Amino acid sequence: MQVQHTIREEVSCRGIALHCGGAVKVRLLPAGPHEGIVFRRLDAGADAPAIPALLANVTGHAHATAVGVGQVSVQTVEHLLAAVFGLGIDNLQILVDGPELPIFDGSAAPWVHLISSVGTVAEEDAERRFAAVRKRVYVHGMSPWSSALVLPANTLRVACSISFDHPSVGAQRFCFEHANGAFLRELASARTFGFLEDGAAMQAAGLARGASLESCIVFDEQTMLNPEPLRFSKEPVRHKVLDVLGDLVLFGTPLVGEFIMDRPSHALTHQVLHALLADPSCLSSARGTENMGH
Repeated sequence: MQVQHTIREEVSCRGIALHCGGAVKVRLLPAGPHEGIVFRRLDAGADAPAIPALLANVTGHAHATAVGVGQVSVQTVEHLLAAVFGLGIDNLQILVDGPELPIFDGSAAPWVHLISSVGTVAEEDAERRFAAVRKRVYVHGMSPWSSALVLPANTLRVACSISFDHPSVGAQRFCFEHANGAFLRELASARTFGFLEDGAAMQAAGLARGASLESCIVFDEQTMLNPEPLRFSKEPVRHKVLDVLGDLVLFGTPLVGEFIMDRPSHALTHQVLHALLADPSCLSSARGTENMGH
């Protein structure tokens, strides 16, 4: 039997937010069994609502995932949620004093290091249950070239394909299987990426104010502008897998199945989760086994 986990003790950090550009402090605190992953905005007042990290609370997905309740929301949560996934954390309180989480280096690795500095603890009286995919589900994305296929499997697998008309990116595919620490080895430090030509338009729209070569991979028309090399071969598509894993946490229960994502976006992953929730016959509850990872 697998049991639920939380962090051993409180830990905090401070960093710059990608889109709003301001400095933000985040505190991570242990949470009790079955409490799930919950955000709280400290700057929104004592009466501000708790924001469970659940699909029903998604308020935006254009350039990052945002969750909120009422008028209070937190943006760019996917990298922390990916770290939560990779470290097998089920219950966590996240206190933030601004509207967005820090971007750090654009990967999940800083969150992994922060959480690993205090470690995790098993909540022995709380069994960890899984939602297993039982039948094929196909989702066509909001854009004509984006789609997802979900299939039954005995573990969690995510395969992503991307294609960009750029000599340093082009067509890439990466397959991830949640087993034997693969998340930490293959995905955690893969950084978000973008194109210089899109940056000015995003900043004019009030986005990407905190973007820099320290917080993301940037490509101009011909090459990568960052002075350091890529951390992996196919780092862009690996980061897409990381984003998918972070967004899958919003289901609220660990998923078991194969997710084949063609040109994925946050919106596409959210569509997939909606499709799974809309048809109860798609999933069945299962106890954790060694094949389901932790």
